[in-house]
Amino acid sequence: MKTVALKGSDLILKDLIENIVQECSKENLWEDLDKLDINLCWEKNITDKGLQNFASQLGPQLANIEHLALNMFGWHRITDSGLKEFASQLNIRKIKRLNLNMETWSHISDEGLKELVCRIGPQLANIEHLILNMNDWSKITDEGLKTLVAQLGPWLTDALYLSLGMFEWSKITDEGLKVFSCQLLPQLRSLQHLQLSIGGWTEVTDEGFKFFVSQFGAQFGNIITLSLDFWNLKITEVSLNFLANQIIQNLPKLQVLTIKLNNCPLLTASIKDNLKEKFNNIHVVKIS
Repeated sequence: MKTVALKGSDLILKDLIENIVQECSKENLWEDLDKLDINLCWEKNITDKGLQNFASQLGPQLANIEHLALNMFGWHRITDSGLKEFASQLNIRKIKRLNLNMETWSHISDEGLKELVCRIGPQLANIEHLILNMNDWSKITDEGLKTLVAQLGPWLTDALYLSLGMFEWSKITDEGLKVFSCQLLPQLRSLQHLQLSIGGWTEVTDEGFKFFVSQFGAQFGNIITLSLDFWNLKITEVSLNFLANQIIQNLPKLQVLTIKLNNCPLLTASIKDNLKEKFNNIHVVKIS
């Protein structure tokens, strides 16, 4: 028999999840429960052992859940080992709306990301609304990004809402962005709302960015809201003008546009102002 010692926040999390599972089981709620929202942000002392126990208790109960939100922001001690166990326990084949906030899990590498997307990808056949917040996973490389799009892309053709937080994936290069663009973006044929955070991809240049923008094609014709975070990218005015032209030509239904260009070293305030003027026909435009 293997005994796991839980300390601090791990023990609190264990008690919380056991209470949730027991109460729902007592009332026979799991069979009919279709929505679950758990907010445990900034529990910074939770370790892999706590996450593993959390997953083993909760994961098997999720078979009938259609809407699942797990806010685990700030659990910065989690490693690939914990994420692997967490992913292996998820049973979400009926899921329609999934929100996993794993921001600041900075120890996660390509291996952990692979375990996550390989596990959840095939369970997204009914997905309509997907939010994956993986900001500050700074160990992710091009290989991890390629795995992400290969495993998730085929399941997102009917999705209406997609938000990918990949802020500060600073090891991503032009090559990785090109694969991300050509393997994922053409799949998003039904999408109405898209939010992408690729700020801090400091190895990306105009070459990769232009290829990324070139994939904003006719498949984006249903997009209503578009939010793009390009913080600290080394892109030029030429790339932004190309982005503007692609949006104007291929997103006829766009009503709300947000573009974040903070700290981009090759852009000036006047360039941002000129960019905003190009979108006169869009109802709400926010460029910073």
